[in-house]
Amino acid sequence: MKKIVLLLSFAILCGCATFSKLTMPSQTIDNPKCNENQRIQIFQALDHGALAWECEYASYTDCKPGLVVYVPAQKGEEFYDDMMINVPEDKCISFKGTYKYTTKDRDKTVPKVVFIDSQIPNPEYIEWKKQHQDK
Repeated sequence: MKKIVLLLSFAILCGCATFSKLTMPSQTIDNPKCNENQRIQIFQALDHGALAWECEYASYTDCKPGLVVYVPAQKGEEFYDDMMINVPEDKCISFKGTYKYTTKDRDKTVPKVVFIDSQIPNPEYIEWKKQHQDK
């Protein structure tokens, strides 16, 4: 009888621990500021950055040109024409500000690309953690 009570108690404790893990929200979520395209191709290198296409579709060597964007160069970074830039797995493309340039015909303005974290802290997890730390 003691064994049955002990086993039943253990089963209930394990079930509660498993249930609390199932209800715990994820620590991070996809960053809503991320653009779905994860590859860009330079078509004109400039002194302090480059003009590029955001690839709507990309294979290892091919890019279907989409939106024209400006990619500012980071310290020590150099661009060249036709260069493909793969966004690291933990980053994503987002837009912040604009870049203006002049062609033979007219002035143009395009979005400036920035690379941001693809995952951000989940507000639901932060709230859940606060609630469960007090217990």
